[in-house]
Amino acid sequence: MKTNDFAWHLSSFLVKYLSGEKNMSKNTIASYRDTFRLFLLFCEQEKKISPDRMTLSSFTKELAVEYLDWLEIKRKCSVATRNQRLSSIHGFLRYVQRQLPENLFEIKRILGISSKKTPGKIVSYLTEEELRILFRQPDVKTRKGRRDLVLLILMYDSAARVAELVDLKVKDIRLVSPAVVTLTEKNTVINK
Repeated sequence: MKTNDFAWHLSSFLVKYLSGEKNMSKNTIASYRDTFRLFLLFCEQEKKISPDRMTLSSFTKELAVEYLDWLEIKRKCSVATRNQRLSSIHGFLRYVQRQLPENLFEIKRILGISSKKTPGKIVSYLTEEELRILFRQPDVKTRKGRRDLVLLILMYDSAARVAELVDLKVKDIRLVSPAVVTLTEKNTVINK
């Protein structure tokens, strides 16, 4: 196997596959990139494998598990971050396995690494009084204040994110009963 096969496949994955074939967002691609930037840093600092010497055949399940442990223990990353990094590794290896069937056994071993369970997050809600206080903040005597109140109420009623509201178009809102707002979240249409 070529000594630069890891670098070649990783570059192809990040540049051609994610942005070209999958049309992933810049932030998603940056997240994948950061996963492998940290992986190469781990290999260099902890395993004494320089990035230019990294090969796909040296990418083992044991190395992947050590990397994930290093993220949690040495870098003090959360379980959610560890799981996100693992997901990036899995995405890369699913891409590589189609091109390098000779590495399929080890790739399947790495793909078998499970995400860790994360504790459920308790969502706190605003009380009725807190909502009244919030909705009284905009000055409804001004046009901007009325707009802000409508946006606050729409965010509350639809659970929309700011980015989803910014992307709204007139055609996405139906005021006749039943009223519907069509939100677009990461290229997915959601009716609320």
